Amino acid sequence: MDKNLATEMGVLTQTPWWMTVLRGVAALLFGIAVILWPGITIATLLVLFAIYMLISGVIDIISSIGSMRTNSSWWLTMLLGFVQIAAGVYISQRPGATLAIAVLVIGFLFVIRGILEFIMAFDLHGSARAFFIIIGLLTSAAGVYILRNPVEGGLAFAWVLGVYGLIVGPIGIALGLQVKQLQK
Repeated sequence: MDKNLATEMGVLTQTPWWMTVLRGVAALLFGIAVILWPGITIATLLVLFAIYMLISGVIDIISSIGSMRTNSSWWLTMLLGFVQIAAGVYISQRPGATLAIAVLVIGFLFVIRGILEFIMAFDLHGSARAFFIIIGLLTSAAGVYILRNPVEGGLAFAWVLGVYGLIVGPIGIALGLQVKQLQK
């Protein structure tokens, strides 16, 4: 095991690698579904996104519990998990809600998630820190874009979410596989 890489990965090595890979796979599958089927109804898109948020939220809560002793920002991860679960439940309970309301919830969630990921990046070192800073900035930027253009059109909204999944998914999978190598 490369000790420099282990130091760079920091608290990520405390999280089971498969959780990070699972979140990446869920994001990637969501992105692929949205890009391959751009004509799906907004209600279907929102249900798919709600499922992704629920999976991601549960993973964040489990991860935060597992890293309480070693991660000073474990509570941010737990908070993020609860926010994602709340958003996932809200969206799944109201798939027929107006697009504007759902878009606002998702936009605010992205901004919050991006800010928290950016803050949490400073508990990491090297390439892991860089990954989280990039993911945090991209997530916040997607949230700001969504909030600035809430009713611009369902297709544009779907593309933003799809591209987000296609970018964040592979990064999460790669990060999880790096953690797996370090945990051996």
